[in-house]
Amino acid sequence: MNAIAHCVEAMYSETANPIISMMAEEGVRSLARALPIIMEQPDNMEARSEAVFGAYLSGASLGAVGMALHHKLCHTLGGSFNLPHAETHTAVIPHATAYNIDASPDTRERLSRALETEDPAGAFVRSCEILECENGAVRGWHAGGRP
Repeated sequence: MNAIAHCVEAMYSETANPIISMMAEEGVRSLARALPIIMEQPDNMEARSEAVFGAYLSGASLGAVGMALHHKLCHTLGGSFNLPHAETHTAVIPHATAYNIDASPDTRERLSRALETEDPAGAFVRSCEILECENGAVRGWHAGGRP
């Protein structure tokens, strides 16, 4: 989810540009296709290769533009409360996306294409529920005894 968060924020960053947004869209698409397959078939090398490609695009996107609300929240919460990085991103991404999506029609359009849905923020909520139920990911702030 952290890699997907990098891509999402790269799309709505103040310093977003068409090339990085295109890379970020493909990063989300690759990760969204690959991760469910990897959960079902951990040895599937094609899916793993696609996930690595998506992760590469997320890193390239992160390095090319400034991050925004999602990462600033996650790093503040993680540093203040000693929270695990990945779980914090998983808990925050649906909310940060829902908050920002209407301010960036291009981001909504790109995420809708990448996730094959008209409700990208809702898709993140459903994805987080699947990760939480099937893979043990922590989604909610109070999960795991957080204050």
